[in-house]
Amino acid sequence: MGHYQMERGWMDHPLFRGEPFTKAQAWEWLIMEANFKDTKWLKRGQLSHSIRHLSSVWQWHRARTERFLTRLKTETMIETETRQGRTVITICNYNRYQAPQNGQRDKTETPRETQPRHNRDTTETIQKEGKKEEGIKEQIPTESVCVRLNDFERFWKAYPDRKGNPKKPAVDAWRAAVRRGVDPEVMIRGAEGYARHCREQASADPSWRESLIAHARTWLSQARWEEYAEAPAPRMRKASEEEARAYLESVGRKNVLSDRVLPDWARMVPEGWS
Repeated sequence: MGHYQMERGWMDHPLFRGEPFTKAQAWEWLIMEANFKDTKWLKRGQLSHSIRHLSSVWQWHRARTERFLTRLKTETMIETETRQGRTVITICNYNRYQAPQNGQRDKTETPRETQPRHNRDTTETIQKEGKKEEGIKEQIPTESVCVRLNDFERFWKAYPDRKGNPKKPAVDAWRAAVRRGVDPEVMIRGAEGYARHCREQASADPSWRESLIAHARTWLSQARWEEYAEAPAPRMRKASEEEARAYLESVGRKNVLSDRVLPDWARMVPEGWS
């Protein structure tokens, strides 16, 4: 997929004023307004505006603006956090929307000239819209976790099907788990294991029914991947016969040790074992 470049502020042209934004224009505006590099206030790919300001720029009702931001979060296109009365929006996968040559596009400009208007406007917006709290340093904590859509979609595909299993609450529970440091691959393996468990239960018990499958949100909130996630198969290496015999004895496979010469398959031991 290629890239194209647009100068910041192109939406301010008089030709486009006076009409409400489409959803695509609102999304492009967010990307355009996001910081291109880290600043004192915000990190690369972040912006800070109030709902009122967004509604004013996009010429939308407040409720529509809130619904749109919620939809972007559900689609894991943005993350939001509110600190000191301000909303900080993080564009997920921001680097994907930037052309590879962006680092070289401003050779004729000094670093100070690269984004003068945007950084000035961002700082002014923060100062105007946020009420300063006495004794609190004016800096927005901007660490945020962008959950890759592909990871959640892999989880959703692996999770057993059931009716009435809403996706949005599951996305929120997934985000919360990732923020706590849970490895997405562990949750995905857990979903695969849970799906196998449900299939086995359905085959063994005629009275088993689909409604017994937990909602994905509940399953994630209760960390039930710990019950079903199988450890990935260890990488194996070919060992010497003496080392292989020691390994086989340690795992209780003494029947193989009776062989005068161990076959190649019996000389495979996990990497890192000694």
